[in-house]
This record gives sequence, C-alpha cells and structure tokens, in this order.
Amino acid sequence: MEIRPWRPGDQQLLIAAQRDLSRASLSSRFFVGTSTLPVKYLRYVAHAPRERWDAQVATHRGRLLGWAEFARLPARPDEADIAVLVIDAWQRQGVATALFRAMIPRAAAAGIRVAHADIEPGNRAARAMIAAVFGDTIRASFEDGLLHYKMPV
Repeated sequence: MEIRPWRPGDQQLLIAAQRDLSRASLSSRFFVGTSTLPVKYLRYVAHAPRERWDAQVATHRGRLLGWAEFARLPARPDEADIAVLVIDAWQRQGVATALFRAMIPRAAAAGIRVAHADIEPGNRAARAMIAAVFGDTIRASFEDGLLHYKMPV
C-alpha cells in the first residue's frame, strides 16, 4: 500500500472505486442513502482549488483503497472539515488511521489549525481512529444526531 498526496488523475481512481463502496460506507461518509459518490461531490473534487480542498490517497496496484480529505470552512480559513473513506474490502486494516495520520500534517502545512469531523454515534471504527491519533483527550459534542469532533491540528 502507498499513501501519497492527491494528484491530477486521481478523480478517475475515485470514480472507479465506487464499485467497491457499499451503500452503508457511502451513507456513513455522506450521511445520505446513496449507492454512488454524489455528482456534486465529484465535481467539487475535480475543480476545487487545492488550497480549499486537498487529500491524501491510499493505493495498491493502481487501485484506490481510500482517501482522507480536508475542506476549508468558508468563514474560517484556518479551520477545515476532515473526512476519511476506505473501500469495504480494506476496512478495519489500519488504512483509515494511516490516511488520517498522513492528512493531519498536510492540513497543518496548509495553515489549518482546527479540524472538524462529524461521525455517526454507531461508527465505532471512526471513533477509534480519532482516539488512536489524538488519544483520549478529544471529546465529541452531540449535534444534530452526530458526534462532532473539534481537533487541534
């Protein structure tokens, strides 16, 4: 497995990876029932300036295994939402944690000081990933049915 920064052409790997993502995985990431990556999201990824949106990807033999991304908050350029998604066959093998760990210094280098993450309360794997990276000092607030994490970068 290789973890590297997002580069031109990775959108095609992202589109191809859709077939390896279950409805449950996509719903957990986007909080809507969908069996494909949202078209609006794919357009954003393709055209967003790198200083506004950026990602790290995990690949293996030319296939995308997962990605971690940040998107700056419009009113707070030093804050960003951060998210991770891994294809189903590679979940629970440390890929998400490795991506998350790789994304934090990248976000910091881009000037992000605070990362936000919204997670469904039942998503134990995502909660464990945050604990693995930040320790047990990070606490979530409960907002709109989701756990909201605010993490120093």
